Amino acid sequence: MERFVDPTILETMSLGEKLLDSALVMLLGMGVTFLVLIFLMFSIGLLRLLFQGKTKAEEPARPKQPVAAPAKAVPVPAGDDELMAVITAALAASQEDVIAVIAAAVAAMETPGRRLKIQSIRRVSEPMPIWAQDGLMKNMTRM
Repeated sequence: MERFVDPTILETMSLGEKLLDSALVMLLGMGVTFLVLIFLMFSIGLLRLLFQGKTKAEEPARPKQPVAAPAKAVPVPAGDDELMAVITAALAASQEDVIAVIAAAVAAMETPGRRLKIQSIRRVSEPMPIWAQDGLMKNMTRM
């Protein structure tokens, strides 16, 4: 390493010596970086173990929410865009309106003449975010 301090020594070195010394500097830099990354990996794992137990213990048990009564029938527009607009508008409104719009959307998807009874509405966890599902559907319809 002392060789790289003085520029006159660099001028007297052969090409092989310069390549060898530069390879040593590269390996030293990569080694230090690798060791720091390993240290970070273990420290993050340790922090996760320390804080993971605290968050699970501090979370209170959620009481079950009562199931809402079935909503009355709501007329549904025929077009998909209009249906999405109605659903979006209802999501901004109160809980009863949301249930009514969900019932109307389900009724619009079913065959006419069938009676529906919605017993409960629960949120289902999605494996993909909604934006990823939308992109996937758009890509599949292009083919």
